Amino acid sequence: MAETSPAEEFNDQAAAKPPMLSADAYVSLLEKLVGEGKGFGKTESVVAYFLSPMRFDEERQDAPDKKHFVPVKPIYVVMDLKEWPNDYGRSLVMKEIGAQYMARMVGERDMNAPDFKAPGLWTSKPGAFEFDYLPRKDASGNDVPHYYDPNPDAFRVCLTMKAPATIPTAWGEPWTIGTGGALAVREQDVPALAAALQDIRSGRQDAASALFVTEDGLTKTKFDVYGMMPGFLEDNYKPVALKPVTLDAVRPFAPAQKKTMAVLKLKTPAT
Repeated sequence: MAETSPAEEFNDQAAAKPPMLSADAYVSLLEKLVGEGKGFGKTESVVAYFLSPMRFDEERQDAPDKKHFVPVKPIYVVMDLKEWPNDYGRSLVMKEIGAQYMARMVGERDMNAPDFKAPGLWTSKPGAFEFDYLPRKDASGNDVPHYYDPNPDAFRVCLTMKAPATIPTAWGEPWTIGTGGALAVREQDVPALAAALQDIRSGRQDAASALFVTEDGLTKTKFDVYGMMPGFLEDNYKPVALKPVTLDAVRPFAPAQKKTMAVLKLKTPAT
């Protein structure tokens, strides 16, 4: 039997991915996340490398004698220590990223793309990463370079997926969550996300204005709701109790509450 080439295997996997959720389906999934999701806290440390903001001179094809600046936003490249325990292996990854920087602009969109991403490697914006993790200290109280430990207050609300789904993302590229993977959002973002979903329910906003923004020619999500690969949640998080403010925010989306609302609608006489 003929062997399958890497390109053919990649194409087969891409074809098997479900299409991007419609706006209504995405809203329903987010309501399920905030209403039925559970609290989890990080347990695993990581190694991370900060890529400083840069600006590249890039020649214009339509005017070779002129150049324009291409900005590259600051970002952390984060590595799971279970997948990347060896410093030499991590250095090779960073050399490859450095080569990509020299060859072309590389940002969060590029490094989260399927042809770039590696198991146990992801990117994070500075504000999110620096909330999620704290620098590791040595015996003298100095930072251990590149090693970070979980912030004990950096909780998530997570929902295990019973079927695969392709979701929009905060970096602009679709992401497919496999069966058994998890949908996740930072607990600190839940009250604002729940308020946006309430606005959609009430008709004060539509899904496009409440949940999406256009940046750099891409449609991105306002809230960093993202997917975890199957097994990642169980390996890197533990259950935690959510804060009272979070519980108050998600209460209207709890299954019991939604069931009550449905009954009330049935009993309301037609006008």
